[in-house]
Amino acid sequence: MARLYLGLAFFPKDPAYRHLCMVLSDPERAPKVVRANVSSQPCPSGEIFVLEKTHHSALSHRSYLRFQGASLSPAAAISEGIDSGVLQQTKDLDAAICREIQRQLGNSKYVKNEVVKMLREQGYLD
Repeated sequence: MARLYLGLAFFPKDPAYRHLCMVLSDPERAPKVVRANVSSQPCPSGEIFVLEKTHHSALSHRSYLRFQGASLSPAAAISEGIDSGVLQQTKDLDAAICREIQRQLGNSKYVKNEVVKMLREQGYLD
């Protein structure tokens, strides 16, 4: 089974949903992980955090963090998705970018409380 870890990045294989996704919490500490993704369109909430092509080699254009889409996902499901090829692992997130995304999620009023709670409990937020 694919090993998950903080900063792991992946894409769904489905070309209709080819947005960079990322693991933003420690899967060794809970059966679910904080998962977020980016899109080519700004978040409908109006919050903006931009990832440029220079922030990750798999990005082909300016991308926007989907604050409202951040969620807790079963770590086993992501691992199984990578093993089966439904999800395709790519280059890991840079540690500084990972920390900034965690901070952005923690400061958002649109991110689910359970996401912020897990990031806080794992020590990624003040």
